[in-house]
Amino acid sequence: VRLSKAAWAPVLAPGDTVLGIHMAAGAPLTPEACRESVSQALEFFPRYFPEVGFRGFDCLSWLLDPQFPRLLEPTSNLVRFQAEVYVFPCPGGDGAMPWQVCPQPDPATGRAPPPTRMQRAFQAHLAAGGRFLDGGCFLLREDAARWGSRVYLSQPAPWRWWAERALRPAAVCG
Repeated sequence: VRLSKAAWAPVLAPGDTVLGIHMAAGAPLTPEACRESVSQALEFFPRYFPEVGFRGFDCLSWLLDPQFPRLLEPTSNLVRFQAEVYVFPCPGGDGAMPWQVCPQPDPATGRAPPPTRMQRAFQAHLAAGGRFLDGGCFLLREDAARWGSRVYLSQPAPWRWWAERALRPAAVCG
């Protein structure tokens, strides 16, 4: 894909300061918790680090696989998080992600708990020959206060062709 420079205005450039988003394991990724976290960062950094003129937020993670809106329910917290940031694909995937979401046996009983809806969806995707991708996201500082409005969702994603063509079979959780 070739994109004309004249059609795009840069919003982030090499050297721009961005704050990293960390999605802690086991922590709720509810829209309310995310909104509160972003709101706190918007207040905290200018107050305590005014010299850090950050341009926005970013994250790279398997949790940002651009396929998730197609694989998971619209009410999934992962899907709702992705709707609030600008998601893009990254090279890689199929690393730790499938193993992090497979039901793990209880050490005491040796039995795995029943799979969640997300685990069932991911297992079905792998069983059908799909693979997982890594993803990234950013949220510009000027858009962060609008968390909850899905500010980037209506913008075109010119890389969707890449995600659809990059799929290759992967192992199923076992």
